[in-house]
Parts: sequence; C-alpha cells; structure tokens
Amino acid sequence: MNRWKKDQGITLIELLASLAILSLVILLIASVHLFGQTQFVDQAQSASQGNNLRYGLSVLSREVRRAETASWDDNKKTLTTDNDIFIWSGSRLTKNGEILIEDIGKFDASVDANEGKVDITLAGRESKQGKVKSYSTTIYFRGSAR
Repeated sequence: MNRWKKDQGITLIELLASLAILSLVILLIASVHLFGQTQFVDQAQSASQGNNLRYGLSVLSREVRRAETASWDDNKKTLTTDNDIFIWSGSRLTKNGEILIEDIGKFDASVDANEGKVDITLAGRESKQGKVKSYSTTIYFRGSAR
C-alpha cells in the first residue's frame, strides 16, 4: 500500500516542456528531410538536362560529320545538312520534324566554309539557382572546305 501513497507522476509543466522539445526535434528532422529532398530533385533535373544537351550535341555532331555540306540560317535557327534539317522552335530542337530534345534555351551554329568548320552551341534553360548549362563543339571537315 505504501506504493500507492507516493502518487508520483509528471506535472503539466513537465509534460508541456517535453512536448515542446519533442516538437522541435521533429521540426528539425522534417526540415533536414525536406532540404535533402529539394536538393535531390534539383540535382536530378540538372543531370537530366545535361544528359539531354549532351545527347542532342552528339546527334548534331554525328549528322554534320556524315554530311557533305552544312548551312545555318540564323533567322530561322535552322541547321541544314545533306539529309537532315535541325530546327529550334520555342524550347524544342527537332530533327526532320521529330522532337530530338526539349527544354533548350539556346541553339546556335556557325558554318565557316573557308576554314571548313561548323561551330555548334546548345544551352539549357536557366535553373532555379540561376545557372545555365551550355555545351559547344567545333567540327572540322576533312579534305576540301564545304
């Protein structure tokens, strides 16, 4: 019976203090989790954009190397080779009317027949951090200038 007389427990103040501390710990954990999740999504989008740009530049390079001639129309943002027409419209780069890659912020090329080279630049759109990925290549034709 002696055990029941002490009636030990926690007071309302102790309960509220422990709940406040527990709430702060949970809030901190949730904050770290959300930050990590946001970073993951941003990095995944950035990596996806980089992969798309590299793929597009790879296809462009391959097709220009195969061609006998290449021309660039700056007004229409069109690169034309023997068999292919690459057009940048809005945010899409198309090859012969089919979408090659999307979310393009810039497509630029220059054809220098005297030096026999083609410079190609692809850039993505600006990310949330204000960064723009840009990839460029220069293709030199072998033999005579085209």
